[in-house]
Amino acid sequence: MEKQCLISLSILLLGWSKMYRKNTLRKALEQTLKKHPENIQKTKTTQQQIIDAIKANPTITRRELIYLLNSTEGSIKHHLSQLTKKRIIKREGSDRTGRWVVNEYPQ
Repeated sequence: MEKQCLISLSILLLGWSKMYRKNTLRKALEQTLKKHPENIQKTKTTQQQIIDAIKANPTITRRELIYLLNSTEGSIKHHLSQLTKKRIIKREGSDRTGRWVVNEYPQ
């Protein structure tokens, strides 16, 4: 009986500990972003650089964007996905011979 109570108590404390750490991390992140708003702006800067590169060369590839922006493949995929979801850019044609189109007025 005591062993079961100890196990239940440890499980309860473990769950509380995870929740506490999660809330603490969230608060720390919010405070950091308040103190350093330039970290928020970085995403917009990267996305704006992608848009500018697409305007200059609509047939640009992901690999070229990675090299041009000195970024990672995951980062470029993320930003292209976000821009596509926001309908700022869209892909026309096939993966191999297609091109990017920048919508001047996203819907």
